Amino acid sequence: MAVDFKNASNEVLNSVKIKFTPVLPALSNFLVKKTALWNDDASVLMAYFNDPASDATPTLASSYDMAQGFTTFGNANAGAVITLTLDKDQKLANDKYVVGDNQAAIAADNQTITLTTTTAGRVDNDPNKPVRAYGKELNVKVSITYLDVYNYKETDANKAELAAVNFKVNVQSALVAGTIKALEGASIVMEPAAAGEVWKVTAQNVGGYTYSNQAYSLFKIATAANTYKYKYSYIQSVTFATPDKDLYTVVDAKGDVSASGAAIDPVWADGKESVASYVALKPGNTTQEVTTTLNVTVTDMFGYSKSVPVSLIINKAKK
Repeated sequence: MAVDFKNASNEVLNSVKIKFTPVLPALSNFLVKKTALWNDDASVLMAYFNDPASDATPTLASSYDMAQGFTTFGNANAGAVITLTLDKDQKLANDKYVVGDNQAAIAADNQTITLTTTTAGRVDNDPNKPVRAYGKELNVKVSITYLDVYNYKETDANKAELAAVNFKVNVQSALVAGTIKALEGASIVMEPAAAGEVWKVTAQNVGGYTYSNQAYSLFKIATAANTYKYKYSYIQSVTFATPDKDLYTVVDAKGDVSASGAAIDPVWADGKESVASYVALKPGNTTQEVTTTLNVTVTDMFGYSKSVPVSLIINKAKK
């Protein structure tokens, strides 16, 4: 590059040739991980769906904005634009590819990944089978364009730097990645009920935990007369089932076998919740102590379910 020195009359007094080598900014300037959202070695972005709004309507899209995983994600003011793409050659279950089988896609914003939850995106087109890409470590490739001209893929040095920043993303439900368990010991313990009575399983007996071991209630609360909701906005529904109707059955408020398996709604009276929600279990005619299960299924607002057989002990009737 030549630099001319001119006088006031615009006459060239001297010229100097300067040699320079353009150097692209380091990728570290434009892509900095928020390590609190990654796995232990910061190689996998743990993309748990964000908590839905309290008034959300299911079924929500299985989407995650991957920019959340970075404290710095590009820099529009500096002319650095990041594009993320899925590895089209990565195979999932049944030798199907991530891309091309409608299992996962990155939106036009180049940062939002969405899993397919429709029938077309499920194994063998069966809506009861899981999405292949769910809970898998999906390969994400990074491309950065600088000043709308320079692409970090254009030189060998940049290719190596890009390979170092490529990452994996694991898209999951915070609820399904957790568990459900008895809260007072290893099992729910029920004493034999009096004739015509039911056992009541409440929030003190059984509860849920997210992937990070945060507790949540499986039962609705009353907020007004005939108005109920789950405290945890992630929950769409919770059902309870018996593994053996000869041991006990799940019944509704009338004492009949419950068609839905849902807990009985709480009661609102005098401006407050007067009776908490509970699961009504009608005992069978057992004669010995029995170890069985209460099968609990939680479905989240994204359409994914977690089913756990929670240990249930039915004590022997005392004479």
